Amino acid sequence: KRKSSGDYNLDPQNSYTPARRHSNTFINSITITEKDLGVRTWDLLSGFLKQKGIDKHSIVYTLSGIPHSTFNRLINNKKSQPNKETLFKIGIILRLTIAEIEELLKSAGLAFKPSDKRDNIIKKCFEKEIFNIWDVNQCLWNNKVEEMKFGSFDQLNR
Repeated sequence: KRKSSGDYNLDPQNSYTPARRHSNTFINSITITEKDLGVRTWDLLSGFLKQKGIDKHSIVYTLSGIPHSTFNRLINNKKSQPNKETLFKIGIILRLTIAEIEELLKSAGLAFKPSDKRDNIIKKCFEKEIFNIWDVNQCLWNNKVEEMKFGSFDQLNR
């Protein structure tokens, strides 16, 4: 005998079933505040910049190859969320620990994706503290995945 959706109701008084809908009062009471969202990406990034002693933003966006406009949008628009690639580049330039890069990704609603080969390689680079751009790209190239595009290579390892 095939079970109907009502047969899966383990706790008839509290479980959601198609027959039992939540009241509008409950639905309307759900609100998300800034506190619920946690630390904003820029606030966290700003803290990392201060911690690393970097007071010129141009150093970060130039070395990471991030367009100035993208970095400006991240700084000035509190609702702007960078993509994973941008955060990876910034993390490498700032030599963030694995915990720090995971925190930065989380602040933007992102994470290392376990099923993504490229994410796993980049994560290993953070874990092994490989911050030389050439070495990171060599790891990616050796594994036949797209390399990261960075800015002024000649300035990176001085």
